[in-house]
Amino acid sequence: MNKHIYPYFKKENVYLDELKADDIQRYYYRKSLEGITSNSLLRHHSNLYTCLKYATKKHLIQQNPMMDVVRPKAVKFVPNFYSPTELINLLEVSKDSKIYVCIILAALLGLRRSEIIGLKWQNVNFTDKTIMIKLKAYRLRKDDNDTISPKLKTSSSYRILCLPDVLIKYLTNLRDLQLTKLKSPDYNQEYKDFICVDECGNRLNLDQVTNTFIRLIKQKNLRKIRFHDLRHSCATMLMILGYSIKQIQLWLGHSDISTTGNIYLHISTKDKSDMAKRINDVIQIYL
Repeated sequence: MNKHIYPYFKKENVYLDELKADDIQRYYYRKSLEGITSNSLLRHHSNLYTCLKYATKKHLIQQNPMMDVVRPKAVKFVPNFYSPTELINLLEVSKDSKIYVCIILAALLGLRRSEIIGLKWQNVNFTDKTIMIKLKAYRLRKDDNDTISPKLKTSSSYRILCLPDVLIKYLTNLRDLQLTKLKSPDYNQEYKDFICVDECGNRLNLDQVTNTFIRLIKQKNLRKIRFHDLRHSCATMLMILGYSIKQIQLWLGHSDISTTGNIYLHISTKDKSDMAKRINDVIQIYL
């Protein structure tokens, strides 16, 4: 609401009691010209409907204009992802990147960018080899700093994941390195509890992760994907390894199994020989 809807109608000088269906349809059209996807516009539609329904109930407006608005059409989402071989290559060529910790957590655990930035060392249990997802980073406005919040996307987003040995080893070394750097007077002590910090101790932010990843992909001449597509790549790898849609749903923290199924079901038709080859690709780097 604060990022798109409110600023738009404020700029257009359209007040609540003057809002018409045509104003909302025009909003959808202009936002589509700005590059907002149909699926994002569907969320805008849902938010507007809920708000205006409440306004009608409270007699702030006489009639809900959404009743005459044509709902944006949904476009079936087909994920872009790296194969296990491409994923391993990315992990190899990005080891010196300042966002490598974010890349490996997204690639091996399928975490959302916001969940990664919110991770603290206290969320990692090195004895049980688990990690708890319970915080996220978010930003209300473009120019704001990231805020860490305990309110995740859905209740299913709160989860405990088991850590692969390779990730336990990496996080152990990273923690030791950060503890050593903490002794330096120039190291930022403010974010010492966070996992994802730069070499000076400053917490990485959402834009840094996105922009650095874009540059990295281009510099290393890798196939273009978004940072969020590492999450899809992890899910794809889990399907290739033979895990069920339900298991992947719980791993990714989807609230609805249909979300997982609609996105990844088409991947499950891989034949067994291809699965065996890709499994070999996955484990080869760790042997």
